[in-house]
Parts: sequence; C-alpha cells; structure tokens
Amino acid sequence: MARGPGRGYHAAVSTAPSFVSAAVVVALAAVALGDSAPARCPAIPAALPAKLAAPRGLRLALQLSASGTQTYACQRGSGGAAGWSAAVPSAELRRCEPTGAVVGKHSAGPTWTWTDGSRFVGDKAAVRSAPSPEGPQNVAWLAVPRKEGSRSGALAPMVFVQRVDTAGGAPPSTACTPGQSVSVPYRAVYLFYERP
Repeated sequence: MARGPGRGYHAAVSTAPSFVSAAVVVALAAVALGDSAPARCPAIPAALPAKLAAPRGLRLALQLSASGTQTYACQRGSGGAAGWSAAVPSAELRRCEPTGAVVGKHSAGPTWTWTDGSRFVGDKAAVRSAPSPEGPQNVAWLAVPRKEGSRSGALAPMVFVQRVDTAGGAPPSTACTPGQSVSVPYRAVYLFYERP
C-alpha cells in the first residue's frame, strides 16, 4: 500500500509578501512521525532498479533512517511559467539499531554531515533517480556518487549513497504563485557504501 499524505504528511505552504517576493520563505511543516519513534530501517529493497545499483566492489557500511522535509520554492522559468523548484532537503539522520540515536543531518548539496563534523557531498550532476515503487506522492529513489568530503571521521570512507524506501516529500501537483514555498515532510533510508 502506498504511503503518503494520507498517513500524516501535511505540507505547509507560505506566501511571501510582495516586497520580499524574491526571497524564499521556508515554512517548516510538523512531521507527524514522532521524535521518539524507533528508527525505521527495513530490509534493503530486493527490487532496487539496476541503474541505482552501487558500483561493483563497494560494500554497504551504513544504513540510516531519515526524517525531515523537502522544501520547494515557486519560481518563474525561462518561458515565464511558474513552477516548483528543485527540492532543498533538511532531515535528521538516525541509526537503525538499537536505539535510533541521532548521528547527523542531511542538507542541500546534497550533503550528509555526521555529528563528528565529517561530511559527504554528493555529485549533483551525476545523481541517478528512479520513481518510488509506492507512488508519485513519494520522492524518488536516488543513487549519489561522492564529489567531495572529509578526510577523517565517520563519513570519510564513504564513496556512494542510495536513497530508498521513501515516504512523502514530493512537491504539490497544483499550480503555484512566485514567492510561495512549501515544505513537505518525508522519510527515507540512506545506504552508504565504502571501498573494502
């Protein structure tokens, strides 16, 4: 069964006043998942699309649960039509077992930052995507190679990330007005790979 807005996902939409219409107004939504809820990390999907597969020779090193928002801004394109921009993520990363402790955050870049300060910055130009098998209300599954990052710390050895098992986070399908922004709650599992 598809998961999405019907299960506690409510987007918060904000309209910027006309005198600040060039600014992106971020309206953070309340994520109805509960901070104290156990980290949600199911088994790695057996039906992972081939184009999202990790390069040969890498091994899975980390499996993290994420909850947060995907924020979109309404902008005019080159043709003059208004539409939602690419998403800007903001999410908390948790260990799957045994306590679900917070270990880092996910932000624009795309960037993943560990609590020790180490970072993984993805190569945005090389990102591959595939639709969520559970419906368009869920953000796409992704494969993200590393572009740059830290030389020491927990994320230093990581060279590849997959985003799978997404729930929520897709932009509204309705028209928008420039100056609006919307933050859509989402969940996902991030799989980090390293070289042996």
